[in-house]
Amino acid sequence: MALRPKRWNKDELTADIGTAKDEFRADRTKAPRDLYLKYVASARIDLGAVVPQLTEILGKKLDLEALAKIIARDEHRRALLYTAAPPISQDDLKTVAKAKLSRKAILDAKGGDGARIAAILKSHIDPERFPWIEKNRAATKDEVRDAIMATAAMLAAQRVQTIRRNAAKLLEETVKEELVALGFKEVPRKPITTMGHAPPPGSFMGETKVVGHRADVVVRLPDQRLLLIECKVSNSEVNSFKRVVADTGGKAPSWYRDLGAANVVACAVLKGVFKKDNLLHVQDDKDVYIFWSHRLEDMANYIGRNP
Repeated sequence: MALRPKRWNKDELTADIGTAKDEFRADRTKAPRDLYLKYVASARIDLGAVVPQLTEILGKKLDLEALAKIIARDEHRRALLYTAAPPISQDDLKTVAKAKLSRKAILDAKGGDGARIAAILKSHIDPERFPWIEKNRAATKDEVRDAIMATAAMLAAQRVQTIRRNAAKLLEETVKEELVALGFKEVPRKPITTMGHAPPPGSFMGETKVVGHRADVVVRLPDQRLLLIECKVSNSEVNSFKRVVADTGGKAPSWYRDLGAANVVACAVLKGVFKKDNLLHVQDDKDVYIFWSHRLEDMANYIGRNP
């Protein structure tokens, strides 16, 4: 009979929930602050190259060469976009200005891309942080310093938030790295509607639609079965219901039914804060097997026991 992953009892789940919560607390205390300060420092450098030039690139005497140089460097372009209130995205700027964000297009005076970009940025610039632009005057040293500090804080905070939002993707990459270390090979993704569409044994795919429902990682075990992995990151017990019960617990029955219970192993790799009752429900009632990011060797050991 094909092996199934371990089913955890209440005490075991309680212990792992505590470990995961402790890791979450650590991640949300020291690590984000250190990362934030690192981003503030780098943003101050980038803004130091941009803010002193705002009068030249947004003033009456438009300096297209200076604007083109700023746009050409990713970190300087990002800093420039954060002078707007609220910050404007690169795609929005291209659409609203009807312009290309390239050095060639900006320097082509006949095309007018540079002038339109400057006009949009000037009309959206934050008058609280950059009062001298609206008043068409030179900035004081204190104004430049304060504007750089305020904008650096905004930019750094947004970068940390982006990393938090991408936590599930980072967990997926960690799972993939574990699979590669086990000798599995990543293959191109393709939808799976029957077992005939599954990747070959010893391989895996990234996020893939499996009989109508997306699985974060799809693994073809050496014994021909499909290990369908969901990577779930939760920041609260309430959030864990949506992540585990509504999402993963809602997909698993379809996977087992449409591909055959003998052909599928549905599981979730968890990181963060989870409620024990929710985990017991999906494990015992939905046949979703549980692994933890803080002990991925459990997943590796299970895969290794399926020759």
